[in-house]
Amino acid sequence: MTSPLIRLACMAVAMAAGVGCSQPTPEDAAVARAGTSERAAELPDTIPDLVQSRVPSANAGDPGWMYQQSVVADMDSDGDDETVYLISDVTLDAGGAPLWEDGHRWQVYVREADGTITRLYARFLPNGKLTADITVPPSGTALGLVLLEQTPSRIAAYEFRYRGPNRVEVYTRLDRAIDPQRRFTGSLRP
Repeated sequence: MTSPLIRLACMAVAMAAGVGCSQPTPEDAAVARAGTSERAAELPDTIPDLVQSRVPSANAGDPGWMYQQSVVADMDSDGDDETVYLISDVTLDAGGAPLWEDGHRWQVYVREADGTITRLYARFLPNGKLTADITVPPSGTALGLVLLEQTPSRIAAYEFRYRGPNRVEVYTRLDRAIDPQRRFTGSLRP
């Protein structure tokens, strides 16, 4: 075992010989920072509760799940269209309009042409809503899916890249608490 004094002496000799570490220059720091936001944007997030077990799997049209929106698109660039569904357990009136209550369960899933389903989202949103849009990435290749989750206390945006059945990358683009003391007033939000 080497004593701390001997180690200190060895480090002093190494530094005097020019073997020691040098301080990074501003150029070194710039090189290290270059591309970090681009690299971070390409790494999928881990969102363990995006599909909550307390929300039972359902499909559009199942009893209690009559509110539905869907879009047909080739989400995984395989040449075949998939259907993306957004559903909620809200009750509809006789005219088909939703009767929003204190909170609802929401689900989003992708159905392949052969009927294979990949669940992307299943959560209860108290006094909240979920909207979805198909996006075109800057590269112009595979389509993406963005979900906007809004409740009185939180706002979050998630981007999904569907690569095929049960192969999905999820990226959190925003997840913030909303200040309950400072709210916009005036006309109702859309």
